[in-house]
Amino acid sequence: MDTLAIYLLKSSLFMAVFYLVYVVWLQKETHFSANRIYLILSLVGSICLPFVEVPVYETTAVGKSIASITNVLLPSVTVVANKAGEETPMPWLLIGYLTVCGGLLIMLAYHIVKVFLKIRKEKQLSVAIPGVRVVEGDQFDVPFSFFNSVHVPKNQYSEEQLRIVLQHEMVHVQKRHSADVVFAWVVCSLWWVNPFAWLLLRAIREVHEYQADSVSKGQGAGPAEYIRLMLETSMPGIVPALSTGFNKPLTLKRLTMITKEKSVKMSVLKYFLAIPAVLTLIFVFSTSSCSNDPKVVDATDSSAYPPPPPPPPPPAVPVAPDEPAKESEAFFIVEKMPDFPYKDKDGIEGFRAYVQDNVKYPKEAMDKGIQGKVYVSFVVEADGAVSNVKVVRAVNKFLDEETVRAVKTALKWTPGEQKGKKVRVSFTIPVTFKLQ
Repeated sequence: MDTLAIYLLKSSLFMAVFYLVYVVWLQKETHFSANRIYLILSLVGSICLPFVEVPVYETTAVGKSIASITNVLLPSVTVVANKAGEETPMPWLLIGYLTVCGGLLIMLAYHIVKVFLKIRKEKQLSVAIPGVRVVEGDQFDVPFSFFNSVHVPKNQYSEEQLRIVLQHEMVHVQKRHSADVVFAWVVCSLWWVNPFAWLLLRAIREVHEYQADSVSKGQGAGPAEYIRLMLETSMPGIVPALSTGFNKPLTLKRLTMITKEKSVKMSVLKYFLAIPAVLTLIFVFSTSSCSNDPKVVDATDSSAYPPPPPPPPPPAVPVAPDEPAKESEAFFIVEKMPDFPYKDKDGIEGFRAYVQDNVKYPKEAMDKGIQGKVYVSFVVEADGAVSNVKVVRAVNKFLDEETVRAVKTALKWTPGEQKGKKVRVSFTIPVTFKLQ
């Protein structure tokens, strides 16, 4: 439940930022195709970007000496367990949320099927448009398009009016606007609590009409004549919620866009304003930090004083490529980082998956309600073995010992290399123990 809530919060914030950038800088531009792409990518990005992880490489001080050892801080691993003697509460909020999502998706599917069935029952006009089915009927009061079908009300338009209406609807069909609307409705059904999802849907539908108006008014009637025809034929009526059409509400913004001059080409640069906003959110959501002066505790003796820092590495001496590096040489970034293949992952992600599978929440800690984040440092030797496992930041004896055990029993790594030589590389991994 917590993971889902965090994901929904992150994606909602991405949607909010994308929408605000659109409203402040892009909404008044006449680059309708670019606006459409931006809005669709805003939804796609809001779904995918919360999954992006950016590993942060930090320096962790050993002991209280000014001299320090730097190593790679791996992304945290979280171990979750239920508090002793407590049952997992029924996630009523999750059940309620998913129930509403399911209901909205069912309604969406129902409306799609309903529109297709009604259109199939209507009479096809003699208008020949390759790949498009134009029908006439009285089941809907206004013209609209839905995927490759165009509906016009029966006996409502003159020949000239019908031509303009079909030009407008054909833009919707050719640009596949219905696919945008259905996709946006699916997103809104899953993010129904997020108002910015619905605002993005509304913005997408507005851009569809701007785009269709822009193309249609250039294929015959001028802006004034086009608006007059829209006013003459505009009327309230029954229209499918998922459709796009000529008689969508004549808002002041739509009339303004019909008569507005085209934006200058340089205004396209405004679309790059979304990049820093996205990068900022990714940095905030996908990075973690560690204290610069954590306490050092020996893994085998929690009361021992921290060992003194090792001397700086001696000058390099010629070594055969396969000769193991000296123990004093410990790197934290090398040309070829150590690899840890595990299941379908490798490298840092492989080792995190291994620790995740092998760390068990100690029963003694669960009984006492102990939780926290343990930082453990270790060295991947030149032969791939794990050594020098130490608790860098302790929480509790039980949690510390379990984390050390999991790291010590790890399989051999593929050692790292620097200038063709196998070398020792040091890491620090945080493991979070959390009780529900």
